[in-house]
Amino acid sequence: MSDAIFPINLPGLSIKLRRTPIFKTRVQESASGREFRARYQREPRYKYRLRYEFLRSDPPLQELQQLVQFFEDHYGRWDSFYFDDPYDGVRRRVRFFRDHLDVERFLIQLWELKSLELISVK
Repeated sequence: MSDAIFPINLPGLSIKLRRTPIFKTRVQESASGREFRARYQREPRYKYRLRYEFLRSDPPLQELQQLVQFFEDHYGRWDSFYFDDPYDGVRRRVRFFRDHLDVERFLIQLWELKSLELISVK
């Protein structure tokens, strides 16, 4: 577990940051149609989707290289890090949602889709 904080203050990050709660519930239905529900988590996990308006790759403002280096430093989604949630101001432990371990695919996600996904961990 890393104590690094995700660099959310990059100039190209737009205001459009989406947070989706993820709950862990099991639903079991009997032959009569009655449902039994079990909740496996006390609090939800969150999935974050960050949208970038632009990422520069020219020195000295190299947001693209910063994100790629951050991804490589944490071995994709292997290592977790901190993320300051702008919705409620809580610092949460997260990791990358997708694990390509292929820098080219990660660059495509950043450059063409202009987005990045993180997921909170417990």
